[in-house]
Amino acid sequence: MAKFRTSQTGLAELRSAFTGGASAETALTATGRLNTNIPSHAFPLSDGMNEIEITFASNAVNQNAVANIYVARSDGDIVLLGTTGTLTSGAQTNTDGKFIVDTLASITSYWPESVTITDGGAGDRVTRINLDIIGYKTIFVLYTTITQNHIWTAYISGY
Repeated sequence: MAKFRTSQTGLAELRSAFTGGASAETALTATGRLNTNIPSHAFPLSDGMNEIEITFASNAVNQNAVANIYVARSDGDIVLLGTTGTLTSGAQTNTDGKFIVDTLASITSYWPESVTITDGGAGDRVTRINLDIIGYKTIFVLYTTITQNHIWTAYISGY
């Protein structure tokens, strides 16, 4: 009897420590979404990642940010997957000592499949964004809004 096996990846940094404040990043414009503009911090998606889960954390509690999530196919141009609503860090910390985002009310999705927010209603639990990656091979985050001068990190896992 054949068995179906789902590959799972561990938690990895999708976007390591980005310091905000006045240096928030600019969203890519229509003319800037070329393959040549994929940033060096972009994360390669493995063939074992069909579905992904994204989480965020800050170095301080009760901080806010907004992030654009972008993807690209191999040798393809950049696609805006979606823009988060306001991400707010709660009191729960992760193993890195960062304060995990526990509040995210919405995401503006430009994705053909469902993008789900899990546990985004505060309560000091881990807010997660889940979606089917539909064959894209690269993903990255740009923080377009960050309050104060705090450090933000995005995490990814796949299954």
